[in-house]
Amino acid sequence: MGKTTMGATIRFGVSLDSDLLSRFDALCSRQGYANRSEAIRDLLRNALVREEWETEGMVAATLALVYDHHKSDLAQKIVHIQHDYLHLVITTLHVHLDHHNCLEVLVLKGSSREAHDLAERLIATKGVKFGQESEISPPGQRAAGGQYTVATVELGVDLPAHFKGTHMSRFLEALEGWNADLSYASVKDLLEDIKGRLEARRTRIIFLFPFFLERKAPVTGASGLQAYECRLTGELEENKPVFLLEVTVPVMTVCPCSKAISAEGAHSQRADVRLSLRLKGFNWLEEFIEIVRNVARALEIHPQVAWFRVEVESYESIHAHNAFACIERTVGPCAAHAPF
Repeated sequence: MGKTTMGATIRFGVSLDSDLLSRFDALCSRQGYANRSEAIRDLLRNALVREEWETEGMVAATLALVYDHHKSDLAQKIVHIQHDYLHLVITTLHVHLDHHNCLEVLVLKGSSREAHDLAERLIATKGVKFGQESEISPPGQRAAGGQYTVATVELGVDLPAHFKGTHMSRFLEALEGWNADLSYASVKDLLEDIKGRLEARRTRIIFLFPFFLERKAPVTGASGLQAYECRLTGELEENKPVFLLEVTVPVMTVCPCSKAISAEGAHSQRADVRLSLRLKGFNWLEEFIEIVRNVARALEIHPQVAWFRVEVESYESIHAHNAFACIERTVGPCAAHAPF
């Protein structure tokens, strides 16, 4: 994957009739968008995902089918169609829903055009009651508008002094009822929900998750996924949300001691670069992962960074200690509503 650079923010106007604009504003309000620009960006990203799905790009996808297995030869027809796409179908899951209906889930990987063709053929088969495709673009692609991952979530609140405690199940109820992408608007809604449920003065939530980017081996050139550990912390007090984004990027450095005493052949060592950021606006995680080489200078001039802290820890292979460096700067005002 080549180095990515951030495009300039461009403002443009859109002409809409008043009724359509009113309906769009109502949609923005229901889905918790802070402004129209955020909603338009999401609509554009979704359109780009759909376009990618309909071209020859490579995707991973799932296809869910519900059908009546009593229909004559229907199960055999579904299997027969799948056999025409053996190179595409990774695995299948078959579930008996009741006496008549079965659920079949296909996991696909390959050409988006072929995956779309397979989905259309199966969904159009007589007797199939329901069919739905869900595509996932390769990790790290900005055009996809996001990436699926897993997370460990920590929740906490500050309660009034006269409260003796709370029911821990309320945390789980709030988290269970939250089903949205990780964004400013959705996390703010979750913080407000927890704050209201528990009558708390302050709410805090932490998401710990890996973010994946495709990388190539330096010698063989073979591609693989590299995981970058990320931490997103959100706090809400007096309806003022504050967010902190932290990313750990593993790098390779040259041991300074080995370099000082060697005419050539100084050995390398592992190091972690830890970035802590408060942002003014939306940014992709890979932007910050890609700039670690000249990280402090790059963050100082980054138009969306208001504050940053960079820590570098090199893991010594000879000495009984690690090398550590840190720099922290405020470079602009933080936007109270900044997404991440």
